[in-house]
Amino acid sequence: LDSANVRAFDALALTYTPPWPLQLAFSAAALAKQQLVFALLLRLRRAKWSLESLPLGRAGGASRAGVGFSLRPWWTLRSELLHAIDHLYGFFCLAVISAEWRVWVARLPEMPNVDAVRAAYQVFCDKVAARCFLEAGFSAELAAIDAILTLALRLRVQLEAL
Repeated sequence: LDSANVRAFDALALTYTPPWPLQLAFSAAALAKQQLVFALLLRLRRAKWSLESLPLGRAGGASRAGVGFSLRPWWTLRSELLHAIDHLYGFFCLAVISAEWRVWVARLPEMPNVDAVRAAYQVFCDKVAARCFLEAGFSAELAAIDAILTLALRLRVQLEAL
């Protein structure tokens, strides 16, 4: 396992086989979209953990072997990256997933049958995936997010080596 590879955990899969009658409402395509969102949130949480779990005892202006090596710029970068990742995670969870979920749940009483529930749930999953930059047209945005997460993982490796 490469500790600096942002996609190291992509092999992990969230598997769910809905029991009867939920299997009528949750299509395989919708569950596949959920897997994409899960993988993105896992990448964000891993990068967040990698920065949060660094020991802070060496932070500040400590010198290394009397050479005058300051860790302050590294810890400032760590803080800024952690702030950015926190905001991305919060945006995806609160402004995207939770907001779309509330819309979907509010529409449930209006749905006349299981087919309408299934179609609406697919629309929910499609909207969440699109707003999380997981659709084909957002490859540049997703690559930028992955670059930020890779930087966080590499920074952890670098700071552990100091």
